[in-house]
Amino acid sequence: MKKFLKSDLIIYSFVSFVCTGILYFLYILINWMTNGRYIIANLIAYTVSFAILFVWDQKLFDSKPSKAKDEICQLFIFVLFRVIGFIIDSSILILLIEKLKLNNLISKIISSMATFSFNYITNKKYVFNQNKSRA
Repeated sequence: MKKFLKSDLIIYSFVSFVCTGILYFLYILINWMTNGRYIIANLIAYTVSFAILFVWDQKLFDSKPSKAKDEICQLFIFVLFRVIGFIIDSSILILLIEKLKLNNLISKIISSMATFSFNYITNKKYVFNQNKSRA
């Protein structure tokens, strides 16, 4: 049981929960400040929360490269997948808010849940892969 509680997925879920809290706080605040410009709010909230997540995920997956060149490469791959995730997240928001006329915050919760798996899988397999050779 102890090993289960320390598994990557459990810790990743906790870290993601904290970053999601940051994301929601910023999303709500910026959405309010911009009078409902939810894509702008989503972009800013996404950028800030995932910058924090990058640092935490390096520690979680014990994958901080020793060379600056490798860390830049890792950051590039992380950002690339986050851009893809942002597109997925924003597309779901547009669908739910514009087409299905769902509440803004409920739509954000649904879109976040949908992108969680994508983020975990890409982090684990491609961004912070401990077994990947970084020459």
